[in-house]
Amino acid sequence: MPENNAGENYIALRDIPKLRWIPLRRRGSRLAYATLWRWATQGSAGVLLKTVCVGDQRCCTETWLRDFFAAVAVAKSSQSTLSSAANPSATIRTPAERQRSYERAQQELAVAGIK
Repeated sequence: MPENNAGENYIALRDIPKLRWIPLRRRGSRLAYATLWRWATQGSAGVLLKTVCVGDQRCCTETWLRDFFAAVAVAKSSQSTLSSAANPSATIRTPAERQRSYERAQQELAVAGIK
């Protein structure tokens, strides 16, 4: 396996789902190769997974993968904060919260004599 400048081994994208520290997905499935390819070519939350081509294989390192996960978490966190600050209705409410809001509105209408 080739090494990068930091002495860390490159890992073919197809082998990344086999890493033990990558959590299993829903129903116990592994991370899909197509997902890794998409992260490397299109990104997630505006962040691209850093890769390098070794021969005809696209490869990554564990450090680059961890850096990608951290950067995506930060990007999604800031996007969430920005979207809810700019548009309060973008906040997702649970059914119980919606019910309480509905009941509060009904009470306010009754007090105002509208209903």
